[in-house]
Amino acid sequence: MPILGRIAKRRLVEAAVPVDDTASDTSRWRRLTEKAPRNLSDYDHKRMLDIALYLYRFNPLAHRGVEIMRDFVVGSGIRIEAKDKSIQSVIDRFWNNPVHKMDRLLARIAFELSLYGEFISPALVNRHNGDVELSYISPLQVKDVTLNRGNLLLFDSVEIMPTDISTESSKLKVINLETDVEAHLDPEDPNSPSTYGYRTGDCFYFSVNRVGDASRGLSDLLAVADFVDSLDQLIFNSLERMTHETGWLWDIEMQGASNEQCQQKVAELEAAPPRPGSFLVHNEWVKWNPMKIGLEAENVTDESLLIRNYALGGMGVPVHFFSEPQGAGRAVAESMAAPAYQSLESRQSEVEGFVREILDFVIDQKLVRKMLDSNLDRSYDVIMPKISLRNLQRTGGAMNRTAQALKTAQDEGWIDSEQGKKVFVAMLEQLGLGVDLTPSQELPGVASSQRLPSDVGFSQADVGVASSQELPKELR
Repeated sequence: MPILGRIAKRRLVEAAVPVDDTASDTSRWRRLTEKAPRNLSDYDHKRMLDIALYLYRFNPLAHRGVEIMRDFVVGSGIRIEAKDKSIQSVIDRFWNNPVHKMDRLLARIAFELSLYGEFISPALVNRHNGDVELSYISPLQVKDVTLNRGNLLLFDSVEIMPTDISTESSKLKVINLETDVEAHLDPEDPNSPSTYGYRTGDCFYFSVNRVGDASRGLSDLLAVADFVDSLDQLIFNSLERMTHETGWLWDIEMQGASNEQCQQKVAELEAAPPRPGSFLVHNEWVKWNPMKIGLEAENVTDESLLIRNYALGGMGVPVHFFSEPQGAGRAVAESMAAPAYQSLESRQSEVEGFVREILDFVIDQKLVRKMLDSNLDRSYDVIMPKISLRNLQRTGGAMNRTAQALKTAQDEGWIDSEQGKKVFVAMLEQLGLGVDLTPSQELPGVASSQRLPSDVGFSQADVGVASSQELPKELR
């Protein structure tokens, strides 16, 4: 029986509360014609979390798949650069908090989003200076997640199961923009600062692999759990078979011996079996013959490759990521990696959005307490690690030829300087270099008097450019 089983079976659930509880709680009832929520059942969701953790701990394929996602998304770290020094100071103070240590926490966020499909982090705010400290709640402790009834794009609350300290479940409000114009920092004090337009709440809830009308995220391993487990079982069975195939035993023939004499001999040999290099002494009525165990078992290499490739395809990881090029050359490997990089960049974009939600909340807590000037430029850049691996020498040559072509087109009057800048900047962005050219800067032609930036990753010799004039400061 599959380790997880098929979750796709449709079930008709008339209600989510017992019949005798209708008077006390009708929030979980729905109309007969209303679409059922897209979440897994509570039992299936908990089983998914347990199985995902089990596979990560004991299955090498699942273990490596989850870690590849984490390593590529936040492997080399994330940097935050604010436009204003005061904002940068607030971010740095939060980022270097000795409790949550954002560099480590981001690795955990990326890891648990892949493993569990969700990450829950309560935010503790100092009521005096607005400092924010993050905590952690395991998805296994979550009883339910509620969407905003007026907008399914927003989460409303996270219900936490009872603990040893508390016998009742508790609800945490998910952090969102405050839309109540009468909301105040202290609900009991109408003279306290207004929180309208600022982010308020108790916790962050981040999820992945979630459809629009579902409230909980799903593990990256959900769709492939049965197959990676089947591959595990197939490999262990093959190892056990190979162990038996290499074994051998003694066939001992005792002519004329009774059953009692044979059993007595067996007991003697079990108590003191013959050691390697020892000798045997017997008469002509006893014969010792070594026998090799022969199992007519089929080779399961093709089956194991089929299951493995199917599982890796479901995880969005090319096979050469797992040291199995299968005859693929460099060009084939690069083309095979392109879909994987797109998938990783998509997850990285989600994590970047989560980081922005956290930082916006941190800044809001300072602003609402008047710890920062509301007129400050609160914008900042989240610099994520680059995922795509490119042939920089070949790309540099293409940039050189493009720049020369643009210079020629500009000299001939086919394009103007502004159009040339946009084309050249678009090529730099392909290398992950964000460049914003001002109108006063001219098109950096690379004919004979200008050179490419040194930090692009290739030398002038690689692209055949000789020059003594540097590019504008924004490109260096």
